[in-house]
Amino acid sequence: MDHKRDADMILAGIKGLERTGGRLRVFIGMCPGVGKTFAMLSAAREIKARGVDVVIGIVETHGRLETEALLEGIEILPLKTIVYRDTELKEFDIDGAIKRKPAVILVDELAHTNVPGSRHPKRHQDVEELLSNGIDVLTTVNIQHIESRADLVEKVTGTVIRERVPDSVLDRADPIELIDLSPEQLLRRLDEGKVYQGERATRAANGFFKEEHLIALRELSLRFVADLVDDRLIRTMSSRGIPGPWNTGEKLLVAISHSPYSTRLIRACRRLAAALGAPWIALHVNTGETISAEDERQLRKNLALAHELGAELLSTTDFDIANGIQRVASNQNVTQIVMGRPDRRIFRDLLLRGTLLARLVNEKSDIDVHVIRQVRQPKIVGFGVWLGKIQEARRRFGSGPLAYWQTLWLMLGVGFLSFGATELIGYRAVGYIFLLAVLLVASVASLGPILFAAAVGALSWNFFFIPPRFTFQILSSEDWFLTLVFFVVAVVGGSLSNRIRRQREDILVRESRTAALYEMTKVLSTVHAESDMAAGALDVISRTFSLDGIIVGSEPNHGTKILAGRHGLLTAKTKALADWVFANSKEAGSGTDTLSAAGAYAAPIVSSTGILAVLVVPSKPEGLEAEILLEGLLKQLALAMDRARLSDTGEKMRLMEASERLYQTVLNSVSHELKTPLTTLIGAAGVLVSNQTVDAKPELQSLVDDMNDAARRMKRVVENPLDVSRLSHENGYAQIDRQLLDWNDHVTQSVALMKRDLRHHHLEIKLTEEPVLVRIDEKLMEHAISNLIANSINYAPRGTTVVIETGIEKSADQTSTQNFATLSISDQGPGITAEHRERIFEKFYRVPGSPPGGTGLGLALVRQILEEHGGTIDLDPDYSTGARFKIRIPINGAEK
Repeated sequence: MDHKRDADMILAGIKGLERTGGRLRVFIGMCPGVGKTFAMLSAAREIKARGVDVVIGIVETHGRLETEALLEGIEILPLKTIVYRDTELKEFDIDGAIKRKPAVILVDELAHTNVPGSRHPKRHQDVEELLSNGIDVLTTVNIQHIESRADLVEKVTGTVIRERVPDSVLDRADPIELIDLSPEQLLRRLDEGKVYQGERATRAANGFFKEEHLIALRELSLRFVADLVDDRLIRTMSSRGIPGPWNTGEKLLVAISHSPYSTRLIRACRRLAAALGAPWIALHVNTGETISAEDERQLRKNLALAHELGAELLSTTDFDIANGIQRVASNQNVTQIVMGRPDRRIFRDLLLRGTLLARLVNEKSDIDVHVIRQVRQPKIVGFGVWLGKIQEARRRFGSGPLAYWQTLWLMLGVGFLSFGATELIGYRAVGYIFLLAVLLVASVASLGPILFAAAVGALSWNFFFIPPRFTFQILSSEDWFLTLVFFVVAVVGGSLSNRIRRQREDILVRESRTAALYEMTKVLSTVHAESDMAAGALDVISRTFSLDGIIVGSEPNHGTKILAGRHGLLTAKTKALADWVFANSKEAGSGTDTLSAAGAYAAPIVSSTGILAVLVVPSKPEGLEAEILLEGLLKQLALAMDRARLSDTGEKMRLMEASERLYQTVLNSVSHELKTPLTTLIGAAGVLVSNQTVDAKPELQSLVDDMNDAARRMKRVVENPLDVSRLSHENGYAQIDRQLLDWNDHVTQSVALMKRDLRHHHLEIKLTEEPVLVRIDEKLMEHAISNLIANSINYAPRGTTVVIETGIEKSADQTSTQNFATLSISDQGPGITAEHRERIFEKFYRVPGSPPGGTGLGLALVRQILEEHGGTIDLDPDYSTGARFKIRIPINGAEK
């Protein structure tokens, strides 16, 4: 038997088995409460007992006493505290785990979403980083959190699954351990309060934990683990060269050809696969034999039927059908083969050591073979039948009359040239010359001319050279034997030479196919935009098939648009053709049964999410191999476009989530900031209305002052977002009204506006003696200085000193003559630690532990205002008694 293996299967197996970094061990269950964490901790204790360094990164016991008891004796790493919305939350400390670097670490709940501010958004990303650092990880996950199964779980249970783990994470798990529990046992645990307690247990029993849900979830988890194990088994066998199959799970294969009887085999295999609940493969073995256009259409119909019924379509090339079937069956771990009863052909069966059925049964004794009876029409021998046989023989021998005519003259020419050399080399040596001529024919012609050359050579040698000459009579038994051997050797040698030539041609075809697929992969890997992908793919398709075409997409409410190609090719007919393909997701146009008069061929570019685009070319590529290649190229393009769209969708979702968080933050901050001064205004107004303070001048003045303070505070709250919007370049341009002003006067004026707010602090102002002129927007710069002073007031304790100082500073660039006006504002507050210095100028960022109130826009607005003026703002890192902010503005700055 031929044990050669496909290179792509070997590479896929090696890729699947290679492991870098740590080892991932996953405990999977159908839902919460089946005992995943308990099993993980039990496994950890067994590993630790062998002397391995095991630590717990994070484990959720959910108050289950039997689970908590297993924590004893295992080191538990401290959790990291993260402040989110003024609340301290505990999270897994990945930095501490990597620094500790144990041999094995336990990280519970793989699908967990980390607290904002963590290094990674998802815990499975923490696990991947641990693995890349060479640390083995034990973890748990429920079936509903696996990306490929989440939609099914949502459909079964009606529960939205938000936390998901990509299947690629589980692909590297070795091993995956299924923690199985019957629905009855799980419901009993739920009733006993071992899963949830109180009202939560009642809600679970009436919702997610319904018995019918648990049965479906159990089946999903069992099937998922079985699929992973089966896939790993195939990759292991392929990479290690282990001949299959191993009957760990049923898989069926049906071999199909251009025979009309193949449809019966396809349907029979589908019924068997459905009864067994097993996958099945429809295999076509290309022997290189030339088939008629009618047979090729029948082959396409057979392949389409198999695909429609759910088969995995495979095609392989082999001159021996039995070897091709055996090789694919071994690579794919097939356990059952479905085939029809082959016709007996005595000569062919003798050469190939038996019929196809006999060889499969004898050489693959570990595979069950189902033979499906065929209902054949009675054979009526007539002129039409004989004509059909002649046409079939002509296709088999693959040549027209011209090839035989040329062969005849070649053999006669060899005989003529050899006639004069007979006396010199002998008549028997002439036979070798004729044999060489037959091999020469075999190098360029098909089987028919080869057999014809062998016959002509034998007859010519006999008639012109073997004594008695010029007769077909042979007197010597030795010459009889030589003539017979010559004919046999000529036929066999010629056939083998022809077979080698066909194999070479097939290799060249496969090489060109592989080169086209590689070129497509290379092109698609270097671009990211959908239009660039379409343009690159169209270029590859045009060069491969010598067809000029276009790729069109579709936009809602806008109809068809060209993604790649010349606009002149999109005519009314081709547009209508593309629209039909978009609507039906099927090929149409020339060479098909639909819209064949359209004058062009259109093929859909389809992914799992639906039709993405349509390829339109002048004609359909000729030949089954060309069609398969085109389909492969379009599948690659569909995957790339789908990946790009998913990436865009993910980015949009991320931006939407960020926008939602931003909106909520602004809403909360502004609401709080407006509520406090509004309360003050309402309270003060209520007192004034009561007429209790009309004659009390000091009390009246205090109320008025409180109202003024509250009003100014509200004004700042409203002005900060408005100024941010005003300065945003996203709105078109920054609206800056620059005027030439004295810097000291402007600072003094800005401080005066804040004098009321500074009444509880000591104020110290130091102004430079030199006049300094700057070109600034008076209102914006006033707002910036007010925000800096308000920041010091909010953080510095009452009774402390706020120092405001102006100055002149030269540029750090020795070649520049530009000088800067400076303003320093210092306070005696708690200061800002190094870890927060880089973020305090971000919008809506507030240092953890900040006093209530504020939107987090003040310092961000100050920096934006200064940048629009060509200035800067810095926080002095060497100032230790509080915080000192320093701003720089170009002296007499020019318009930007």
